[in-house]
Amino acid sequence: MTDRASFLFPALLLVGGCCSMGSACDVRQVSEATEPPRTTPDTTIVDPTDPTTSTTDADNDGVPDKEDCDDEDPLIGGEEVPYDGLDNDCDPKTPDDDLDGDGVLYADDCNDLDATMGVKSPEAYGDGLDNDCDGAIDCADDDLASLHSTWKGTLYADDMVDFCTGWCTRDVTESVIIMDSTAADLSDLWCLMEVDEDLHVINNVNLTSLDGLDQVVEVDDLLVGVNPALTSLSGLGGVETVRGELRVGWNDALPSLTGLDSITEVGGLASFETNASLLDMTGLTELETIDGPLFVSDNDALLSLGGIESLTSIGGYLLIEGNEELTSVAGLDNLTQVDDGLNISNNPRLSSLLGLANLTGTIPTILNVSNNDDLTSLDGLAGVDTVAGVLFVTDNPQLGTLSGLGAVTDVHGEVRLNRNDVLSDVTGLHGLTHVGSIRIEDNPNLPTKAAQALVDEIDVIDTTSFIDGNG
Repeated sequence: MTDRASFLFPALLLVGGCCSMGSACDVRQVSEATEPPRTTPDTTIVDPTDPTTSTTDADNDGVPDKEDCDDEDPLIGGEEVPYDGLDNDCDPKTPDDDLDGDGVLYADDCNDLDATMGVKSPEAYGDGLDNDCDGAIDCADDDLASLHSTWKGTLYADDMVDFCTGWCTRDVTESVIIMDSTAADLSDLWCLMEVDEDLHVINNVNLTSLDGLDQVVEVDDLLVGVNPALTSLSGLGGVETVRGELRVGWNDALPSLTGLDSITEVGGLASFETNASLLDMTGLTELETIDGPLFVSDNDALLSLGGIESLTSIGGYLLIEGNEELTSVAGLDNLTQVDDGLNISNNPRLSSLLGLANLTGTIPTILNVSNNDDLTSLDGLAGVDTVAGVLFVTDNPQLGTLSGLGAVTDVHGEVRLNRNDVLSDVTGLHGLTHVGSIRIEDNPNLPTKAAQALVDEIDVIDTTSFIDGNG
């Protein structure tokens, strides 16, 4: 194709020789497919000597010289860039540092976009900010330690809502009694530190958590009861000392005692009763001493006493009663002393007392093992040598022998062996030398001669003995 033809019909070159001068192909179609779009020419006249119309951008920063205060520096011109040390927008009024205008430069300001935060700012109460940039927020900052007051008297549920308003810490000179509240937690008491007397949380139908009591360390009596929706005691995690009673009862949804983990000593009664969902004693892992009685009773789902292994002494009565699923007393393995009676009764699935193997010496009042349907052995009582009160072994239908009582030599009161359906051997008591009185009745598999032989060996102090209804 000649240069003239190329000029006149440029599309012919694009089709690679498919068409030539005089051929039958559709030149119109090819030309339309390849013709560039038509644009309206820019007729604006630019005078290079007029700074208002010049489009020169000498520093190639994308800002024309008419808008660029320094067209020789690509870093200057356009919007201000914070913290680069340059006046990017050519306006000295636009800050490059200290954007919040609080007088604190970025290097010393934990939030340079908030004038309430900086090393020159005092810590403010209740705004959720670290105003003075020391890493501590609101009441966690020692600068607000002076926001402390004392509530004089007893604090009740109706007083909770405004109790902490305006304060970081508060003490109560008497008791805290949260009763008949509709609250789901105790977060309104987050500032509570010291309670001089008792802490009672009773009969709160919506309460699921004790969160809010986390800073309380010591109380007289601690009672948590009749809270049907309560699922956790974790809010009591700071309590180390209970000077009086510790009672947790009638909390239907409570599965464990986790939250009592810091308590090492209870000064009076410790009672855990009628908690329908309680599975074990987890949460009492640090408890070493109970100066009063220990009651574990009527907890329908309780499977074990695991979690109380640190307990070594009980200053009163030990009652384990009415726990329908309890199979053993493992968990009391380190218990060596009970200063009053021992009552293990009405636990239908209890089969062993081996968890009491370290209990030694004298039981001061009553030793009662009764109405435990699956109990087959008393071996966990092998360390007991004296019962200063009465000894009752009754209504245990699977108990065949008394071998676990072999160390007992003296019972100051009555010995009663009644209604043990498969009891056939009483030689486990042949170490017994003195009793106040003795009754051996209604044990159908125990030979009467064996019962009489046992009585004949013993010095019965008041000469009263009853042997009746045996085999």
